[in-house]
Amino acid sequence: MRKYAAAGLVLTVLLFGGAYLAAGGPAAEPEPAAPETAAVHHDRDVTLTIQDGDTTEQMTLKRYLTGVVRGEMPASFEMEALRAQAAAERVISLLETEPDIVDSPEVVAQYGDNFHPKTENWPKLIGDIDFEDVTFRYKEGEKVLEHFNLHIQHGQTIALVGETGSGKSTIVNLVCRFYEPTEGKILIDGADYRTRSQLWLQSNLGYVLQSPHLFSGTVANNIRYGRPDATDEEIEALHGGAEDEEA
Repeated sequence: MRKYAAAGLVLTVLLFGGAYLAAGGPAAEPEPAAPETAAVHHDRDVTLTIQDGDTTEQMTLKRYLTGVVRGEMPASFEMEALRAQAAAERVISLLETEPDIVDSPEVVAQYGDNFHPKTENWPKLIGDIDFEDVTFRYKEGEKVLEHFNLHIQHGQTIALVGETGSGKSTIVNLVCRFYEPTEGKILIDGADYRTRSQLWLQSNLGYVLQSPHLFSGTVANNIRYGRPDATDEEIEALHGGAEDEEA
């Protein structure tokens, strides 16, 4: 809920900035505001206090709004604000989307959820994977897999080869539980993976996309993304191992 509130704050501030720019300035004297909010006067003075608890994003937005109200921002900021507003709306829409794949109440009671995991109850992962008579189709369309069986032993490396649309990516997405079988079941270490939490499964997975995305920041921070507490030595060892394999 804290993340939703933060996104709402950002969107509110952007809406204020966009509305001000679209109107060409304040139309009337507003009511007096609290010290930490913008107080706009007829002479385009503005009081916008940066507090000790403000995040970097909040401080940046306050500085931008100060410049907007005082007429010190370039005209291009209007378009930037509108683009940021649209992006914020998409983020909030994504946060409010209900997932199709959810853990059962019994699984949540035993293993916790994404926000309150009961890691002390998580079973140790070995890595055996079994597709047992799995049939899968997307919500609309033909069957992608039909009565599919596969056994992958832990530590084994396999390659899926086939024509476009033959189901290679679907198999990987099913293993990750991004989707669930329409019929049949998938076993992880002999247990139906629907009897385990999604967080338990996906915390033990590594997924490399065909077109990897790098976040802004350092390479080390990108490598550390999945495990923020990784040490510099661990990052160096991983990076060095990747270079050795590439060579």
